[in-house]
Amino acid sequence: MTDSVLLNSPLILICYGIALFLCVFELFKRSSGYVIPIISACVSIATTAYALVAGISATEAIIVILIFLILHLTVFSGKRGGDDK
Repeated sequence: MTDSVLLNSPLILICYGIALFLCVFELFKRSSGYVIPIISACVSIATTAYALVAGISATEAIIVILIFLILHLTVFSGKRGGDDK
């Protein structure tokens, strides 16, 4: 735990929190089309890139990437082309 860059950097945690909030918000609301999920994906990618530069371990990076991949696939799988009224 003491060697974890992910848990010791408040900026990384805040950025991942923002990305997580946006993704979960869109998962429950489904109101914005593709805008909020794309912003969430961009924030999580940018934060992962910053974390890799900051020295995050490969295991931590893979765990976070897989969590966001599953969340984003869940959000995007609910997006269908037609009106489901």
